[in-house]
Amino acid sequence: MRTRSSGEDIVKKWTEHFWFILGGLFLVNLVLAYIIFHRAKYDGDHLVYGRKVSAVLGKDAKGDNIKLVEGSWNLLLYLHNESYSDMQLARYANILYNRFQDKGLEVLGILEGTYEDIRTFRERNDLLYPLVSVHNLVEVPHLEEHRGVVLIDTSNVVRFVSPLNEESMRQLIEKYLLGSITYVPEQILSVQEGKLFPNIVLKPFGLEQKVLLQDVLRDSTLLFVFTSSCATCSIEPHLRTYSLLEEILQRNERFGSSVSVLLFSSKFSEDEIRDYLISTKIDGRVFLAQDEIPGVESTYFPSFLPFDEEVVGFGLDKSRNIHFIGALSDFAEIVLRDN
Repeated sequence: MRTRSSGEDIVKKWTEHFWFILGGLFLVNLVLAYIIFHRAKYDGDHLVYGRKVSAVLGKDAKGDNIKLVEGSWNLLLYLHNESYSDMQLARYANILYNRFQDKGLEVLGILEGTYEDIRTFRERNDLLYPLVSVHNLVEVPHLEEHRGVVLIDTSNVVRFVSPLNEESMRQLIEKYLLGSITYVPEQILSVQEGKLFPNIVLKPFGLEQKVLLQDVLRDSTLLFVFTSSCATCSIEPHLRTYSLLEEILQRNERFGSSVSVLLFSSKFSEDEIRDYLISTKIDGRVFLAQDEIPGVESTYFPSFLPFDEEVVGFGLDKSRNIHFIGALSDFAEIVLRDN
């Protein structure tokens, strides 16, 4: 049998290698092209540090553009509709918005849900800044992967992306808008015995009307304040203590003629405390402060307070004179000792 010449075999062998190598290079280039395209798309869809984003984020339900405010620092908050921690973050952003708007801060809240869900959330928490649905955003469709805070500078460049609590968000805003962070604030003056309690604006629980503290005081009033340092999870045990204490107070010679009033910091919403009031069977004489209570709390510095206790009691007369100050536990100790 005749065999092919060695020359023909060599040509055939190298031809096969050539096509194999060419096919391999094609596959490698295809994979690289996919990776480069995917990475570009990934970076284009996500909010990443240092990336410049479009001023137009999407369109609202009316078809109007959802835009960053030109020339301002834009703080985006991605929030959960039913999360208490996010509700508190949303309300704390109100405080920052009020304090830094004249320095160029704008806030945009972003939620999931319908237009009605967003409207309800905004009204329920008395928010001053606009809210939009995440489903209306086209520039940042993967924002759900950045639940928390996004800070965009005056040139539309992302400067921060991460979940934050209230204290850290304050420090972030101070760093970029003031150039320095306040780690320890100046001494926060507290109300004192013998002085007047501030005549703050109150909102009766479950009602839309507003009244002054002076209007709800009697000749002798025990005012128990749930300050901004009180965690939501601590409300119920404090209310149970108060409920038991109130029964004893009515039989106590020192406090028997006093009227008890519950006042919640503006940090809280009615939704946060409603179930706790129901479970502890407390109704009537419950109010929410419209704003920060001077000398009792600092809503801007939630970690630095005049009082160490979460719930502080004040013995007041009708003219707002302070005759006694103590923690809820102090009142309990006095009443138990007297009885």
